[in-house]
Amino acid sequence: AVLYGQYRLAVTPETSAVFVANGNYLYTAINHNIRDVNTFGGGVSAALQVDQERVLAGCALSYQYNADDTNNINDHQHLFKVGGNLGFRLGTNAVVSAFGTWTQDVTTYRNIEGTSKGGYLDLGIEMGLSLSKTWKINGGYKKILGLVDFDSNAVFLGTLFRF
Repeated sequence: AVLYGQYRLAVTPETSAVFVANGNYLYTAINHNIRDVNTFGGGVSAALQVDQERVLAGCALSYQYNADDTNNINDHQHLFKVGGNLGFRLGTNAVVSAFGTWTQDVTTYRNIEGTSKGGYLDLGIEMGLSLSKTWKINGGYKKILGLVDFDSNAVFLGTLFRF
């Protein structure tokens, strides 16, 4: 579950500054006699968005903190992220966008050998279709690059309700 609040400030008619605070909760059920894990977290971000007639662009900077209930010495995480997107309108209700986000894990992990001090890059493409002023569906593809022992190709489909 992710709860968030957003404040949008119009800088010019085409440019907005956006500030977001979020909180999240994740329950992970694991088989094979391993204890289930509850993860809690939250974060803040600031973004600048430009909305021209056919082109949308944006950049953002964020901080995210997460902790779990395992009581292990490495039961928390600090992430800094910077990203951008470039989108193009297809008619009045659809947008196709390309995006990229660099994530830097600045957590000091203890008693773990070989941990990477580098970050990783999310690259992707997304299409969104607005069905009304408050309802949007979206889908796309995302690839993560830069992690040594991890390969990720994600296809996603979702919806967003605003109220």
